[in-house]
Amino acid sequence: LKLEGDLGSVNFTNNGLIGSTETSISYGIYNGSGSKIGNIINTGSIIGTNTGSSEGHGISNNNGTMGDITNTGLIIGTSTGSGKGYGIYNTGTMGDIINTGSIIGAGTGSGYSYGIYNGNDSKIGNIINIGLIIGTGNNDYQGSGIYNSPSSSKIGAISNAGLIAGVGAGSNGIFLQESTFIASIYNTGLIIG
Repeated sequence: LKLEGDLGSVNFTNNGLIGSTETSISYGIYNGSGSKIGNIINTGSIIGTNTGSSEGHGISNNNGTMGDITNTGLIIGTSTGSGKGYGIYNTGTMGDIINTGSIIGAGTGSGYSYGIYNGNDSKIGNIINIGLIIGTGNNDYQGSGIYNSPSSSKIGAISNAGLIAGVGAGSNGIFLQESTFIASIYNTGLIIG
């Protein structure tokens, strides 16, 4: 599902299945550069599957603006080849993420994977998790539950009463690069890397 233009006042609710399978980069939901969308509420499944050497994104905000994401279902980005998997990918501005379901980035080949990825100079609001946020790498490749990329990336407060986990070589539950910011982390669940 590709979204373009100014849809900032439009909210989206998914109760079923939104999915894409491609040998090139694959998206469940894609918000492009300069575009705006409102809140996303997911009680179903949002899936992006890459079968080649590219990337699979569950939800991708590519230099756009996106409201809150509330997930009680499944958001997953997978790569079954040599690419990367992202549950939620952000290189723009995003509101809060409230998760009581599962957000998963999975790489079964030779690629890194991230549950939630916040790219360079990007912003995510608060992350509230009482579900699962998991990044699973494979072989010698890293998996991170939450990854905050370098160069002024910002995430608000993280509150976890569920599971945030990274699986794979050099994995991290929460990975905070240099010159990045997370307001606070409050944990009553499990953070594993």
